[in-house]
Amino acid sequence: MRIATFPAGAFRTNCYIVASDSNDDCIIIDPGQEAYSPVCKLISDNGLNPVGIYLTHGHADHIWSTPELSATYEIPVIVHRDDVFMVEDPAAGVGPTLSTLFPFSSWHAPERLFTYCDEEFTAADLTVKVLPLPGHTPGGVGLLISDGSSAPTVLFSGDTLFKGAVGRTDLPGGDAQTLLDSIERELIPLPGDVLVAPGHGETSTMAAERADNVYLRRFR
Repeated sequence: MRIATFPAGAFRTNCYIVASDSNDDCIIIDPGQEAYSPVCKLISDNGLNPVGIYLTHGHADHIWSTPELSATYEIPVIVHRDDVFMVEDPAAGVGPTLSTLFPFSSWHAPERLFTYCDEEFTAADLTVKVLPLPGHTPGGVGLLISDGSSAPTVLFSGDTLFKGAVGRTDLPGGDAQTLLDSIERELIPLPGDVLVAPGHGETSTMAAERADNVYLRRFR
């Protein structure tokens, strides 16, 4: 599996481009503010063919470049049905303070907007399992991706689980207990060698998070 990533925009949101080793198709995960040009350059420099944009949730800092990328490559944008309202109106997902950091008046939702239909599917020769992780947002998900090789499975955890931390729950639609329930149900049972690729900050592993993340102590 090949993964390229960079932090984008004011919130340093991790945008990911993921491809298998078998062909040049790829998927784009969470292209936020100022992600359009870096994504296009990575795709061009590596001769990649994007087939879809997959969102871990609908917050503005994770979706901002989706309309332009979707139009440029004529590919769908996929989000959980419970976060569609944020993609259609990103101001609905943030508080008044954060609203000042985004030009919401110029926003237009991507034309090719769809919702996850299957719990598991194949895209770009990658196996993608969608883990429902409400709590940070109503429709937050984790994307558990493997390519059939011996490489570790990767969890793109969005803003649910970070290295040493968990996501905030004080924005519209957030709920702390729901977030912890999601982590206990979907993430704690994952194998320790699963690589955690979060929406912000550094990567980790599930073994390291179970051992060191103070918010996960209750699950030990």
